[in-house]
Amino acid sequence: MEIKKLAEIKKILLVVDPTKERQEVIPRTIRLAKALGAEVELMVAEYQRALESSYPFDAKALSSAKDSCLASRERWLEAFAEQMRAHGIAVTQHVRWEKPLYKAVVERCRETQAQLIIKATHHHSILQRALFTNTDWHLMRDADAPIWFVREEHRWDGHIQVLAAVDPIEVEGSVNNLNPRILDIAHEISCRLPAELNVVHAYEPIPTGMLVEFDAIVADYEEYREKVKSKHQKALDRLLENYVESSTHVFFEEGSPEKVLPACVNQHGHDLVVMGAVSRSGVDRIFIGSTAERVLDHLECDVLVIK
Repeated sequence: MEIKKLAEIKKILLVVDPTKERQEVIPRTIRLAKALGAEVELMVAEYQRALESSYPFDAKALSSAKDSCLASRERWLEAFAEQMRAHGIAVTQHVRWEKPLYKAVVERCRETQAQLIIKATHHHSILQRALFTNTDWHLMRDADAPIWFVREEHRWDGHIQVLAAVDPIEVEGSVNNLNPRILDIAHEISCRLPAELNVVHAYEPIPTGMLVEFDAIVADYEEYREKVKSKHQKALDRLLENYVESSTHVFFEEGSPEKVLPACVNQHGHDLVVMGAVSRSGVDRIFIGSTAERVLDHLECDVLVIK
């Protein structure tokens, strides 16, 4: 079987958090960049409100203060750049004075034509259990390139497992069909790291909360359930035959994606989930199917979001 190949990541934009001295995202990026043969740009978007308010009537002094701040940040970045160059990776640096962060990242990605954005993320306090910040959600909505969110608490060992999450029914026949891109990029990363590639598809015979209504119109529920399962299985088989090897482990599970996907990741120890995002026009949020917010914050691993 010939596997279709579309993915080629040769330019990575790594967003570095200037508030942290220790950057857990650097080792992950080194490993990935070496595997892909990609060059990396280290980027910092700097902005200090206190500095802006210090020179309200002196534009020249403010400009000089900004330049000094950015130069200091360039020197700070150089240590990380040298660390990556020691591994044979071509590295550039970019520091700019701009807010909000997501806008700066989106613009720089377009300027450099980066094929991948990498950014660290982590769980917040007990009162703020969300994993993804407003900046992360804006990036998922506006960025042109795939975004790799590195889970800082999650450590990689020598054996890496990649899980591609697909939905061949929901987007089948759509002009925005993301399944081929999800599988293609997951396959490319798995081959290069190397890593074990798995695929997951969760399906629901009856939408959550609709069982009572379906009882009135479905005479034989078990027969209906088997028909739904068969439909999803056939659609999944058609999709996978062109994008992954026959030996790929496929998790085909009945249940809602927001329950199945985190359970699969946490039970089997996956290190990266590759999944698709659909941005709804006119709505200031991002959807992955209709379950993004119910899935993403419960994944105990890195997440690569494809648009």
